[in-house]
This record gives sequence, structure tokens and C-alpha cells, in this order.
Amino acid sequence: MATHSTPGIAATVLLAVSVLTPGCATKKEPVYKTYYYRCSDTSRFAVKEMDKNRVELARGPNRYVLKPAEAATGTKYASDKASYWNKGDEVVFEVKEKTYTGCKLDSVQSSDEAIRRLQINLPSSTDSPEQK
Repeated sequence: MATHSTPGIAATVLLAVSVLTPGCATKKEPVYKTYYYRCSDTSRFAVKEMDKNRVELARGPNRYVLKPAEAATGTKYASDKASYWNKGDEVVFEVKEKTYTGCKLDSVQSSDEAIRRLQINLPSSTDSPEQK
């Protein structure tokens, strides 16, 4: 009769159970993207997906949390101080009643590096700090 090493069998069984049991796998967090835009007046904006129902609009050090808003066409997110409207290649930003047009997608990132880029590379506006 062959003898088996108990620790070896236990390790094999544990490995098989962890591979075959779907509930044991770690759940991956959704990957949200950050979109960077440059406007015709050289203003720069970033739009970071926060979840399915919110985005964060950034202009320099200023941040605004926006929620979906009604739009006749395209996709629009808004708060009481800012909005982001996207229809195809056309993007319009409104911040504190100032409208930024001619904005085009510059790049897209989908990692934690995106939030660091928001803090480092976007130029500060000359406006006073704005609240969310």
C-alpha cells in the first residue's frame, strides 16, 4: 500500500478548490477612464469616470462632480456650476457660466496614473478656486 504525504495532498486539494470555486476569486474593480481635452483657446480639461452615474470634471486644481443631464443629442453631465456635453467629436464645457468650445479629445488613460496627471500636468486657471 502506497503512503501519501498529507501536506502534499492537502495542498493539491486546496489548489484545485481555489481554481474551481468561482466565488473564491478576487473581484476585479471596474476600470474607469480619464479623458483629456484641449480647447481652441488652449484651455485644458479632464473628465474622469467615477462610476456609471458620475464623472469628475477637472480644470487645473478645480474639480466638479457631474451627473447625467438631459440633452437633445449626445451625452451631457452637469452640476450647478459646470457641465460637459459631448456629441461625436464636438465637446463643450461650461464652468461658472463661461463656455469653452472647439474642444477636442487629446488622450485617454485608464489607470491610477490618470489622477496624478490631473494634479500635475493640467495648468492652473487664473480664476479663483472653485468648489465642487
